[in-house]
Amino acid sequence: MKTRELQERILHNICQENNKRIRIAGISGTALSYLYSNILSELKKPNLIILPTKKAAKQLYKELDFFIHGKQIYEFFPYDISPLSGLNPHKDIIARRISSLYALLNHDNPVIITSFEAILFNTIPKEVFIRCMEFFEPGEEIERDLLIRKLEETGYLRVSLVEEIGDYAVRGNVIDIFCPLYQNPVRLEFWGDTLESIRQFDPFSQRSISPMKEMIFIPCSEVILDDSALKRARSMGKLPVSEDSRRNFSGKEAWLLHFYKKPDSIFEYLPEDTLITFFSFQSVNFLYEKTKKRFTRDVERFRKDASEKGEPFPETNGLFLELTELKEKLNKFQRLELETSGPYEPETRLLEIEGYFDLREDIELRIPQKGTVSLAPLVEKIAIWLNSKGKVVIITRTKEQAARLQQILNNYEVKV
Repeated sequence: MKTRELQERILHNICQENNKRIRIAGISGTALSYLYSNILSELKKPNLIILPTKKAAKQLYKELDFFIHGKQIYEFFPYDISPLSGLNPHKDIIARRISSLYALLNHDNPVIITSFEAILFNTIPKEVFIRCMEFFEPGEEIERDLLIRKLEETGYLRVSLVEEIGDYAVRGNVIDIFCPLYQNPVRLEFWGDTLESIRQFDPFSQRSISPMKEMIFIPCSEVILDDSALKRARSMGKLPVSEDSRRNFSGKEAWLLHFYKKPDSIFEYLPEDTLITFFSFQSVNFLYEKTKKRFTRDVERFRKDASEKGEPFPETNGLFLELTELKEKLNKFQRLELETSGPYEPETRLLEIEGYFDLREDIELRIPQKGTVSLAPLVEKIAIWLNSKGKVVIITRTKEQAARLQQILNNYEVKV
C-alpha cells in the first residue's frame, strides 16, 4: 500500500466518530515518524502525542520537526530534576510546558508531544492559569505596581538586565519582560500608568527589534504565589520561605498541593475533540509501575534528607495520578495506538501494515582484521529496503561526496 493511500485510510478512520480506539500495527522507526508527520499535516483536531520515555519523545520531536513544515509542535516534557530535591527544574523546560498549556487553551488544533512520566504528574489548575493571563496593547491604563506584583506572583525573576526566559527588569518608565510565548523579550514603555508602546528587543544588544500591536502575558511558573495561595499553603504548615517574603523558592513545584486545593492534569486542558496518539499503549501498566516506583523512591529519599536537615517537606499524596484515574482520563478521548504487534482489544479498530520498517540499525562498514572499509553491508540493506517497496534517501555533507557515493553504488548495480 502506498504512503498516500495508507495516510488517507488512517485519516478516514480518525474522522469516524464511532472509532474511539484505532490501532496501527506493523510499522516503526523513522518510517512511522514519516507516516505520522503526513497525518499531522492534514489532521484537523488537537493532538496529544504520548511516548513511553522522555528520550523517545525528544527523538520523535526532532523527526517530526524535520518532516513537517509550517506547523508548530509543542513540548510538554517532565522536569529534568525532581523538585522534591529542593532544586529548580530548568527554566526552558518550565517555559515549554507553560507554552504547551497555553496552546491547548488558545490555539486551533495544537500538537503537543509528551512522555508517559509527564502526564502522570499534576500541574497548575486550568482556572488559575486562565486567571493569570493578560492582554496588553498600547494606549491602555495599567497600574505598574500591580503589574510588577503580578510578575513576582507568577514566577518571573527580577534582574538588572533581561537575558533569559522568566526574567523581568524595571528601569524608570520601562518594564522589560521575557515571556515564554515569545522568542525575544518584550519592552513595555509607560507614561505614568499609560502603556505607550510595546516592542521586542534583542537580549544581547538590548536594542529594540520591532514594535508590537499587542502582548499576551502568561505565567512563567506552574505555582502561583498570590495572597490566597500563600494563605492556603501556610495554613498547611511551614514553607521553605519567610512569612514576609513573596520571593520564589527552589523546588516550589513539589509544593503544588499546598498552593492549590485541586491541581489539574494536562488532560483537563485538552479540548473535547482531542486525538490522543499513544506509542506503545500496551505497555501502560508496566510504564506506570516503573514510574511510580521511582517516584516513591524519590519521596522516601528526599523526605529522609529533609528530616535530617530539619527542613519542611511537601505533601505528595495527590501529586501523582493513580492508574485507574489515568485510564479514565485517557478513555474520555479518541485514541490512536501505534504498536509493533498485538494483542488487540475487540473494540479497537485495527489497521495492520505489512513491510520492513525497522530502519534504526548499526551497519558495520569496516572489514574485521583488515581495517578496510566496504559499502557492501550498506548496499545489502538498501536492497532489502528497496525490495520492501521502500524509498531510500541518503544524505551527504557535500555534492562531491554525493557524486562519489553515486558512482560507488552504481558499481554495486544499485540504481541511484
